[in-house]
Amino acid sequence: MLTMIEHFNGAGPTNDEIRDAPVLYRWQLKDTRNGVEVHGIVQGHPHLPDGEWIRTSEIVQIDPSSKPLWLRTESRLYHLGKRMGRTEIHIRKELEASGFALTRDQATPGEQKEFFEVFRQRRKNLDEAERILLLLVRTNRIDRERAIKLHKILLVEISR
Repeated sequence: MLTMIEHFNGAGPTNDEIRDAPVLYRWQLKDTRNGVEVHGIVQGHPHLPDGEWIRTSEIVQIDPSSKPLWLRTESRLYHLGKRMGRTEIHIRKELEASGFALTRDQATPGEQKEFFEVFRQRRKNLDEAERILLLLVRTNRIDRERAIKLHKILLVEISR
């Protein structure tokens, strides 16, 4: 007897296929005009560097369990790691609502200095979510105290 996902989308991947697939961490499903895609950090992708923030092509199949372990897009299979935490989702929604966008991956020396001024932490590399928080403070979308609280929660979510 076919499982529900096999009935609608065909058979799921084998364990070997899942093991060999690139992994998406801190992922989130995103609605698009044509369907659903996934945003997250990739590792083990044949064409992208590890740690790259990506958005996939449209999802064509996903593990039906309550904690999905894999999904298939129009172009490839992904093994799903840890989902994006609620705080990071909230921070990213704030960025979308602000009308601003991050335009590069590398934190500038000015951003590093500004990060220290706001969060009192010296960092050479900033996580994308940290850069979003910094942008939200800089553009007065959120105040410094709220940013500090969100950052503390974010650090816990990221490290889990």
